[in-house]
Order: sequence, then C-alpha cells, then structure tokens
Amino acid sequence: MAEKKKDDWRPSRDERAPYISALNEALADERLSVDEHDERIASAEAATSFTTLDGLVADLPFEWHDEKFERTQTTDRRRFVLGIGALVGITAASWVGTRAWVKSGDGAEATVRGGGGEVGSNSASSESDSSESEDDYEETVPTDLVQVLNWRKDTVPSAIEHATALGLTMVGRIQGGGDDVTVKGSNENDEWITVRFRKGFRPTVDTDTSQSPSDKWLRPAEIPAVDVAALHDEVKSELSKNTQSHQLDIGYDLTADEWLVLIWDGPDSFAWTLDGLKRVKRD
Repeated sequence: MAEKKKDDWRPSRDERAPYISALNEALADERLSVDEHDERIASAEAATSFTTLDGLVADLPFEWHDEKFERTQTTDRRRFVLGIGALVGITAASWVGTRAWVKSGDGAEATVRGGGGEVGSNSASSESDSSESEDDYEETVPTDLVQVLNWRKDTVPSAIEHATALGLTMVGRIQGGGDDVTVKGSNENDEWITVRFRKGFRPTVDTDTSQSPSDKWLRPAEIPAVDVAALHDEVKSELSKNTQSHQLDIGYDLTADEWLVLIWDGPDSFAWTLDGLKRVKRD
C-alpha cells in the first residue's frame, strides 16, 4: 500500500494530481460550475499544505491516493509479465498479433458502444466521452500500455498508427481532451469501431454493428501528420487557463463540407482545414 500522506508536508506535483483529477471529475459531473472549477484548480496548484487541498474537495466525492506510486506498481507488474513471457520463449507481441487477437474475439470481449459522427454535428458526444468513469475503461487489449498524449507533435500520427494496428481501416473522427484520445471509424468488416487511449489504462476497442461507415471518412494514410502541439500553442492564450478543459476534434464538418481540425474549450473554438491547415473563421 502507498504510504499515507503527511499533513505537515508540502504537497508535491504528483500528490496534487488526485485533487486536480477530483475537481475535473466534479466539473464533468456538474457538481461544480466552470468558474468554481477554475478557481479551485488555481488554488490547488498554489496550495502549500494538504489542509488547503483537503478543503478544496471537502464537499466532493474524494479519496486520496498516491498516483505516482500506483503508476510505478503498474509498470513493475507489466515488466514482470513480460519477463515471464521471455522465459518461456514467447516472442514480444507485435501490433499485427494484437489485431488478430481483437478480430478473433479471444480473451476479454470489447464493450459495444456507439461512436463516430461529424465535427460540429455532435459535440456533446465528446463531452459525454470525457465524463465516463474509470470503470468504463476495461483492459480489453492484451498489449503493453500505449500512451497517446494530447497536445504533442506526434498525437495524431501516434493515435492513428496504434488504432490502425488494432483493426481500424477508415478514420471518421479523432477526439482528445484531458488524458483521453479517441479514434473512431470502421474496420475491414465495415463495423463502427472506437479505439480509446487513456492515461493509466490499456487501450480499448469497442465495435457497433448497428451503425454504418460514412463515405466522408478517410483511410489512415490519407490523414496528414497534423502537429496539434503547434496549433494548440497558436491559440492557447485565448483558451481557458485550465488545459484539462481544452478539446481536440478532427473530422468531417457538414457546414464547411470538408475535414477540419478544431481546438476548443466550450465558449471559444478555433478551426483549421485538415488539408493545408488553413485557418477557418468560425461564427
């Protein structure tokens, strides 16, 4: 077990993380208004004692835990499993092997959920995805943890590469926010497929046989290597100071009749064409 926090210590960055996560979840659950959330986040980042941090979540569901310790434990367990595999002569699992596992249906089943859509036509679904509880993310893919992080130069290429290896053949939408990145589209059987990457979890693959792909979707190779870090830096000063509220949305926009890259935080949004990354004026 993680050592219990000491109230007389000054909290470290990692020790603040559970409090900030609880505040973000409270915003998603509408327990806090945006203004209350931003104010508490600022206070959490400036807090010099656990007493202050505890006061910020006193009226919210919260249980303190050491995220850094838990990440270390997860890494140690993963290394142990890989070591055992090497001892019995099992070669390192490749992405191709992972794809075959997913297609064959062996092991844990992927949860069936809806997905997909066009940029600008269903932005509420992005908010719904980001508010799902940790229990909704099951470890359904037998691979090492694949970390796809938001606001990096390799965010889009990495997400597409891993999603393709997990069975995605057409891309319908790429979304990101907080610690989540989601790629939606279809597989070779023309089933809707949603590949989710979330910090601290293995990627998940969900399919929905009741939906049909769109002729507006693109093949993975047709999606340019968009540097969303550069775009984010371009508009970051005009967005909320809380970067956890910043959202990435790449998909086909019905109004513009083309693929767009959107970065938004609720009240403010900015868009670029996927082809050429030309800035698009939004009403």
